[in-house]
Amino acid sequence: MTQKDFSEFSIVLLGIASALDKTLTPEAVKIYFEVLKNKFSNLDDFKKAAYKLLESWEYSYMPKPAHFIKQTRMSDEELEIAAIQAWNYVLDAIRNGAGYIGIALFEDQLTEHTVNAIGGMHKLTNATVNELDWKKKEFMTIFKAGYKSGRVANVKSYYKPIDDEKTYRIPSSISETEKSNLKLISSDYEPKNNQVASMLERLTQNAKI
Repeated sequence: MTQKDFSEFSIVLLGIASALDKTLTPEAVKIYFEVLKNKFSNLDDFKKAAYKLLESWEYSYMPKPAHFIKQTRMSDEELEIAAIQAWNYVLDAIRNGAGYIGIALFEDQLTEHTVNAIGGMHKLTNATVNELDWKKKEFMTIFKAGYKSGRVANVKSYYKPIDDEKTYRIPSSISETEKSNLKLISSDYEPKNNQVASMLERLTQNAKI
């Protein structure tokens, strides 16, 4: 959130306080905002967290900033689903030859961090069936640990191509030359490693939720 959100943020926060028969001083509202402004990318995200919190709040005291922040965290079950979705996204990227281009195709930092931690896209693209089975286990473990540590930010809630043509989101940091190379990634592009191509369908099916 930015300073321009402060006025509407104050309305929401004071509304919650009023619902709990509590009073917040202007100074307290400012403290809440300073703590929370960097925890929510925009005001709408804060509102969603606030309303979600209020739905289950059973206490008479005013929620602390940490209670609002906690609403943005995934449960263990949600994290397991997110990790499976992320791995499916990695398999889609392998199928479309991402490992031969040599650039990161993952917009969220957690998936990119995890892929790099288990050897990178090039190594995954050239892995055998058994190796990918083990890499999936490594990926799931590191992905979930990275999320729980809080050190890896910008976690996406979905891990699917933009459209049916297997066109992936392009990180804004890559060069125009690298972007032009993405023309290789299309629905009719087959990985050079036939073994990888043939077993991806089985792996994808096994990983489906």
